[in-house]
Amino acid sequence: MSKQPKPQLQPQQKNQALKQKSEELKLSFVNEQVNIVFDKKSGWLTQYQYLGQTLLQSPLKANFWRAPTDNDLGNGMQKWASIWQFAADSLNLNSIGSTKTENGFNVETFYSSQHFKGQYSVIYQLNNNGQIHVESKLNILSGQKLPNLPRLGMQLIMQGEYQTLSWFGRGPHESYADRKTSTQVSLYKSKVSDQIHHYSRPQENANKTDVRWFALKNTERGGLLIVGDELLNASAWPYLQSDIDFIAGKDGAESASGLVPVTSKHGSDVPMRDLVTVNIDFKQMGVGGDTSWGRLVHAQYTVPAQTYQYGFTLQPFTSKMLNKDIVISELARSINNK
Repeated sequence: MSKQPKPQLQPQQKNQALKQKSEELKLSFVNEQVNIVFDKKSGWLTQYQYLGQTLLQSPLKANFWRAPTDNDLGNGMQKWASIWQFAADSLNLNSIGSTKTENGFNVETFYSSQHFKGQYSVIYQLNNNGQIHVESKLNILSGQKLPNLPRLGMQLIMQGEYQTLSWFGRGPHESYADRKTSTQVSLYKSKVSDQIHHYSRPQENANKTDVRWFALKNTERGGLLIVGDELLNASAWPYLQSDIDFIAGKDGAESASGLVPVTSKHGSDVPMRDLVTVNIDFKQMGVGGDTSWGRLVHAQYTVPAQTYQYGFTLQPFTSKMLNKDIVISELARSINNK
C-alpha cells in the first residue's frame, strides 16, 4: 500500500506589511488582511479583525480572579483574596509603545497597581500575517504580605457565533490542578454550551488543564486558535464571569452557622448570552475539598503571589487557509512559539 502524503497547509499569498497609525485614543496596525487596535488609555488589545472576521467583542485583558466555588466560600476566599477580584480592572497604564520588526511590530505595555508593589506587563508581537504572540508578566517585589492568587491569566470575549470548541489537553470533563486524574490528555471537541457545568450555585466551572492548544470556530470554519508556549489552563463560557461571580455583601448573606455564605444567585438564573468568554490561564489554584467549611487548598495547588511569566499565540484562521485534509491540530503544530 502506498504511503499517503501528509496534509499540508494551503500556501498563502505574501503578506502585506502592517502599517501603524497612532491617534489620540488608539494605536492601530492594519494591512489588507488584518486590523489590530490597542486602546491608548488602557493599553489592552481592543480590536482584532482578520479577513472580515471580528475576533474580539471585548478586550484581551489580565485576570487574577475566579468566581468562588462552594469550597472557596467555605474558606472565605471572597474575603482573604478580595484584592485580586478587581485588581486587573484597576491596573494603571504607565506606558505603551511600539517598535517595527522584520515581520511586523512589537507593542509593549507596562502597568502598576495600587494593590501590590511591582509591575504587570504585556508584550505583543504582531506578525504581518495576523498572528499575535502575547507574553504576560506579573512582577511582584519580594517582602510583601499578599494573599495567594485564585487565577493568573488573561481573558477575552468573542462573538456568540464561535460555538465550537476544540482542544488538545485534559478532558472530556472539567479538571483542576488537584482534580485531574480522572481525565486523559487527548483531542476533544464540544459545543461551548455543552461543556460547561450548571452548578446549583453559580461558580467557577469548565476549566481544562494541561492544554497545549484550543480553538473556537463558527459554522463557516473560521475562528481563533490559541497555542501555549507552555501548558495552559483554558475554558470557554457562554456568559460573563460576572454572571457567576460572588461579591461579598451583594450576592448573599452570612449563614446561621457563620461558615458558608447563603448566596442569592441560582444556577438556573445564569443567562446564556450571545457571546463566548475565553479564559487563557497560566495557573489556577486547586478546588480543595477536604472540607467545605474552612480547609484551604493544599499548598502545592496554590498560586503564591510572586513573579510569573507565560506566553501564547493567537492565530486567526478561515476555511480557505486549510485544505479538506487539514484539521486545526495541523495548524497548531505549524506555529513556532518561543
